[in-house]
Amino acid sequence: MSTGDVRSYRLPFELAAATAARHQLHDFLTQAGVPDRIVNDAALVVSELVTNGVEHGRSDDDAIHVSWWVQDGMLTLCVRDDGSEAEPTVTQVDMYAPRGRGLALVESICQSLQIDRSEGTRITATLKLG
Repeated sequence: MSTGDVRSYRLPFELAAATAARHQLHDFLTQAGVPDRIVNDAALVVSELVTNGVEHGRSDDDAIHVSWWVQDGMLTLCVRDDGSEAEPTVTQVDMYAPRGRGLALVESICQSLQIDRSEGTRITATLKLG
């Protein structure tokens, strides 16, 4: 895996995009020799971010944009949609609630989580690869 090798995908704005992103990332990291535990964590994170984008965001071009790259032993995942009225936030949710844990789960797995709403909604998460 070369440093700065950016992978970008324009996926259909539908829930199946989460599965596609998860499989692409899984293959990328597995081929690079990343340990299974980290591959699984990263796949969960990208799946959650894409699902949130499709469920809560909107798309002007019928796509959700997913990218990732590796730099300095860190994997950066970025998911962008065209925004929504709702502000994405990390919240504490009742453990019996059927939904609403996504960003809290992502935040607990990742070294950092950033939300940028300056042009749509872009959520960027970083995970340590070692």
